[in-house]
Formats: sequence, structure tokens, C-alpha cells
Amino acid sequence: MARRKGEPRSSSTGSPLQSRSSRSTRSGDDNRQPRNAPALREIKRLQNTTNLLIPRKSFQDVVRSIVLRIVCQHHFTGTIRWSVTAMEALQEAAEAYLVNFFEDALLCTLHARRVTLMVKDFELTRRMRGPNDVANR
Repeated sequence: MARRKGEPRSSSTGSPLQSRSSRSTRSGDDNRQPRNAPALREIKRLQNTTNLLIPRKSFQDVVRSIVLRIVCQHHFTGTIRWSVTAMEALQEAAEAYLVNFFEDALLCTLHARRVTLMVKDFELTRRMRGPNDVANR
């Protein structure tokens, strides 16, 4: 007869091994946290805040370099100025898009019965969103 999940395994002499609860434990094992506890704490902290995730200065530098590259292609010779609210709105929209994109990629990961995000999940997400998505232009 096959052993069930809750039954202990038998040793070679035929006597059952000690169950997990009756084994002697080290004194420090009771207070031990799982390895992913810091990551779970950070996830909970970020879910409870409304702060932006990307640092403002870094995002501003990336936006300015992209705009400068586009402007140089069209031979524009003036200066471009951004209002603070316009930059905040752009950053809010960009972060919302990225969070949504990661959520969809995570659904692809879970559908494949995995827990680790891979490049192929992002590629599948882009493919499923279609050619009119911002990332596919």
C-alpha cells in the first residue's frame, strides 16, 4: 500500500521515523522568519504608499534626453521648458503603465506555473497587447 502525504516514512528497520512536530528543534528555530520576509515587507510598504517609485531627478533626466533626441531630428533650435505638473503627470502615467505591464507579465508567469518573471513573459505580454500598444511602437 502506498504511503499517504500525512503518514511518516518508515526506516529500513521498519520503525517509523519521528514526526516533524516531535523532532528536537534548535532553540532559535521558533523565531526564524522565511527568507522572503524582507521582500514581503517591502511589497506591503510600497502598496500602502502613494509615492512615486522612480526618483524624480532620474526620470526627469531620461525624459529630457528623449525629448532632446526627438527635437534634434526635427532641427528645432529653441529651448524646451517643462512645468512641474506636466513632469509629474508624465511620471505618474509612466509608472502606472509599467506597473500594469509587470502585472500582466506576472499573470503570464503564473499561467506557465512558474514564480520567476522571465524575458519571455514580457515578450508574450507585448505580443498579447497588440501592435497599437505604446511598447510596440
